[in-house]
Amino acid sequence: MGVPYRGYLTMSDQPIELTRRKALAALGTVGVASAGAGLGTTAFFSDREDFEGNSLTAGSLDLKVDFEEHYADWINNRGGDGSTEADLEVEMGVPQDEADIYLPPGPNADDLAEPISLRFPNNTVAEFKDATSIDAYPDTNDDGIQDFPEGFDICEEDADTPDLLDSDLRTEQYRGEPVVALDDVKPGDFGEVTLSFHLCNNPGFVWFYCNNFSEAENGFTEPELDDPDEDGPGGEPELAEQIEVRAWYDDGDNIYEPGAQAIDVYHLIDTSGTMEENLVEEGTEFEKDDAAIQVGEATNAYLDGLGTTVEQTVAVMAEAGASELLADSTDTDDVDTALGNTAGAGGGTLGAEDFVEGLENALADLVTDDTDDENDDNVIVVYTNGDSRPSDATERANVQAAADNLKNAGVEIKIVAFGNLSPAQQQFHTDISDEVIQVQSGTDQGAVDTSIADAIDEIENNFEVIEGGEQEFFRGTLEDFCNQYEFDPENGSLGFPLDGDVPAPEGGGSADARNCYSASTPHYIGFDWWLPLDHANEIQTDSVQFDLGFYTEQCRHNNGSGQGGGVGDPEIPSRTGTGFGKLSESENQNNGYGDDGEDFDTPNAITSRARNGNGGWEVGIGSGDTPSEDTTDASWSFPLSNVPWSLSYDSSDGTTEFNVGATTVSRTTAASAFDGRLLVQTKADEATVNAENVSLSVDGNSQTINGPTSVQATNDDDGGGRAFNYLVLDTALDGSESFELSGELSVSRQGDFPGGDEGWAVDVSAE
Repeated sequence: MGVPYRGYLTMSDQPIELTRRKALAALGTVGVASAGAGLGTTAFFSDREDFEGNSLTAGSLDLKVDFEEHYADWINNRGGDGSTEADLEVEMGVPQDEADIYLPPGPNADDLAEPISLRFPNNTVAEFKDATSIDAYPDTNDDGIQDFPEGFDICEEDADTPDLLDSDLRTEQYRGEPVVALDDVKPGDFGEVTLSFHLCNNPGFVWFYCNNFSEAENGFTEPELDDPDEDGPGGEPELAEQIEVRAWYDDGDNIYEPGAQAIDVYHLIDTSGTMEENLVEEGTEFEKDDAAIQVGEATNAYLDGLGTTVEQTVAVMAEAGASELLADSTDTDDVDTALGNTAGAGGGTLGAEDFVEGLENALADLVTDDTDDENDDNVIVVYTNGDSRPSDATERANVQAAADNLKNAGVEIKIVAFGNLSPAQQQFHTDISDEVIQVQSGTDQGAVDTSIADAIDEIENNFEVIEGGEQEFFRGTLEDFCNQYEFDPENGSLGFPLDGDVPAPEGGGSADARNCYSASTPHYIGFDWWLPLDHANEIQTDSVQFDLGFYTEQCRHNNGSGQGGGVGDPEIPSRTGTGFGKLSESENQNNGYGDDGEDFDTPNAITSRARNGNGGWEVGIGSGDTPSEDTTDASWSFPLSNVPWSLSYDSSDGTTEFNVGATTVSRTTAASAFDGRLLVQTKADEATVNAENVSLSVDGNSQTINGPTSVQATNDDDGGGRAFNYLVLDTALDGSESFELSGELSVSRQGDFPGGDEGWAVDVSAE
C-alpha cells in the first residue's frame, strides 16, 4: 500500500532575511504511507492502493502517513503563521568544516555551480528549521510545524488518502494543495520533507519509490537560449538534472546528522557461577574467583571503537538478586577499570527474576531516568551463557516481557553468549534480543571452552558496529533517483528497499532477508532537495513533476525480494508433513506419530472436525484443540467419494461455519484470535483418508496456492497404530478478512476396523 506526494519548484532573487519561530515540536507520531515532492509548476497528493484485489495482504497491512516540510527561498518567513519574530542570523559561503548546513553541487556539475554553505552563529539548525517550516500534518495551530492533538491516533485517521490534503489538521494555508508546491525556484533555494510512516497492524518490508516522473521545458526565454548548457528546442528539460537530492534514515528531527551521534551503551554481565565454566584466561584452566573479569576483557576492542560520544554503564547480575551498578561514565578507561574490578562469580545459576531485574535496571538507566538524553541511541549488551534460559515457560515469558519493554522503548539488545548453546537456548537468546553472538572454541561446554582471545575475535568479526550519525541511502540528482527507483511492479521495480528495525525472522520473514519494519512504531525518512548556486539560465521555465511513495509487503512468510509482476496477486505457500499439525517435532517423535510437525499456537482460533467413531458419524467445530462448541451427528456411508467440505469465516460478525456434505456446524470467532496459518489434518486407522482439491478464497477473491493442494493418510496394520498427515497453508489472515477454505473428502476403510474413536477423521483448523 502506498500514498504518493507530488510537487514542483521554479526560480528568483531576494535578500536574505529569515525569521525565528518557536522550538521544533517533537515528532512522536505514527505513520507515513508515502510522500513526494516535485520541482516545476504543478503538484498534488495521490493515494495508491497497491494491494487492490489482494485481500490477504491489504487487510493485514495498513500504512499511514504524516509529514513536515521546510523551504528556504530567502524570503521573509514562508511559514504558515506569518510571524516576524527576531531575525535569524545566517552566514553564507563558509568553509565546509564550519558549516551547519552544507549542500554541495553534484559530481557532474559545471564549474559555475557552488555549494550552499550556511552557518548560524547565534542559533541552532533546529531553529533554522523552525523558521523555514511551511507545512505539516498534523498541525493544530497552523504555524507550519508539526504537532499532535491530544489522543491523536494516526491509524484511525485518513492519513493514506487524498483526504489528507484537505484535512483540518493540515496547515490551513496549504489545505488542498500539494505537499510540495513551489512556483519560483532560484539557485540557492533548498527544501526538505521529513516523512513518517507507520505500519498499523503487522511488520512489513518497505520500499521508497519515485513514480509518475515527467519534465517539461514550458517554452524558452532569451537568457535560457543563450546559455551554453541549454539544449534548445527539441532538447530535454534540464531542471531535474540540476536539482540535487539526498535521502536518509532520519530520527524524526528533520535534520541530516551524518556525524557521530550520542550513544548510550549498557553492559549487563552475568556473574553467576555457571559463567565460570565457560570462561578461561588465554586457554588455561579457569579460576573460580572472577569470571566477570574475563567478560570485561573480552569487550575491550568493542569499547575502544565506540568513541568519545558514548556514555557507558556497567552492571552485573547474579543469582539471589546480587545485581549491582558498577560504573556510569563516558570515559572508556573508567569503564575498563570497572570491568576489571567486578565482583567474583557466585556459586549457582542465574535466576529468571535476576535476569528480569537486570533488564529492568537497564531500562531505567537508559530511558526512564535519562530524560536529558532522550534522542540518544540506546544499546544494551548482555554477556551470559545458555544457563540464563529459564526452564519454566512462565519465567521465560517474564524475561521476554522485560526484553520487549526495552525494545518498545527503542533500546537495541545484543547478546554475547558464551559456551555451547542448545537449540532451545539459542532460540531463547534470539527471541529476547536483536542480535546474538555465540562465542565458543571447544566442542564441549566446560572449563576449557572459551579463551579471551577467542571471545575478542568473535566480537570483532561478528558484531554489527554501532555507528553514530544518520545513514544516507541516496545522493544524486532528482533525475537519477526517479530513474533508478521508479515504482514499476510489472517490471519488478518497487523502489529503494529500506532496511528496517527488526530482523526478518522476528517478524515472521525469511532468515536471509533484510530487516523488516516493526508495527506500532514511527519510522522516518528525510528527503532534501537543493538547486546549487550560480546555475540558472538553462533551467528557466523548466518544470518537473514526480511522486514519492512507500510500498509495503507483509514480513511474515516473505523474503523481502518483492512480488514484482505479481503485486496484487500473491501466491499462498503450502506444504505437507507427517504427524500432528498441532505438535512440535519432538512431541511427534516421542509419541510415535511421525518425525515432523507444526508448532501451531494453542488454542487455535478455529478447530473443526469430521470423524467416525463408536457413536457413529459426527461433525463439530470449536476453538482450542477440541471442536466441542457445536457438534452434530451426520449420516454417511462408506466409501465416501469426493464429498465437498468448506470452512468459512465472515469478518463482519465472526460467524464461522464448517460444512461437510449437507451437514453444517457453526460458531462465532473473535478476529483477534487469528495468526495466519491454515491446517488440514488427515487421520486414518485401518482406512485411507484423502482431502484433495483444496482451495482458498479471501473476501471473494480466489487465491493462488503455491505448493500441494491435497493430503492423504492411510493405515492397514491390523490395529497396531494410526497414520497422521497434514497440509499447511501459510497466509497473512488476521481476522480482518472473510475467507473460505474448501476441498473434497474421500474415505475408504480396510473392512477390519475394530472400532474406537477417530477410526478416521479430518480436522480443518485456523491458527
